[in-house]
Amino acid sequence: MEVNGIDHTKTKSGLENDFIFKCNPGHGSKQPWICVRDLRREPVKAGVGPSRRGLASKLRWVLNEGMNPFHQSSLLTPGTPAPDFELPDQHGQPVRLSDRLSHGWVVLFFYPKDHSPVCTTQVCAFRNAHDDFRDAGAEVIGISSDSIDSHRRFSEHHQLPFTLVADADGKVRAQYGVSKTFGLLPGRVTFVIAPDRTIRMAYPSQFNAKAHMEKALHLLKWEAGKTPTR
Repeated sequence: MEVNGIDHTKTKSGLENDFIFKCNPGHGSKQPWICVRDLRREPVKAGVGPSRRGLASKLRWVLNEGMNPFHQSSLLTPGTPAPDFELPDQHGQPVRLSDRLSHGWVVLFFYPKDHSPVCTTQVCAFRNAHDDFRDAGAEVIGISSDSIDSHRRFSEHHQLPFTLVADADGKVRAQYGVSKTFGLLPGRVTFVIAPDRTIRMAYPSQFNAKAHMEKALHLLKWEAGKTPTR
């Protein structure tokens, strides 16, 4: 499929009917492949609905062919500017995105809640790869609606070497189009943002926690001209 002169090859991978666009703008281009969910709803084929299937089959049909709750229809996509914001970190100090971008790339990951099992897996994956992100010239910032005190305890407990910011009213989450899963659970999305504030990757996956770190690091290593090893 070709869009705006760019060849997009769609391949299915991972959980939640997740799709990856591999973008190859042509020889000599500095643009890398970009991971982003296919935001279009897949058409429901006639005669394949769940009416005569068991409960498990019905659930699989809903997740894979029907109204997929993991779709992020309002999510900001690669190529669009990242909204600037200023929020307090786990120490109560203000963090402004534009200030951090003046020093290099930013990996901004939205996650549902401090201390929850999947979120713990995600932040620990970023923690364990912290040196790799630093070597790639990127700063990692986690963001959720938890309080400053909750962020502080979460960070101290897991010895997180990066910043967590408190989006108490969910305003920044809304600006980035990170919607709720099933209308209840805050979305889990990772953005890779270039120093010029351009979003270069948007990866939504509620339960594939480690993939957020892996895909962000892969892109950054591509940018740095390195061979991805993760």
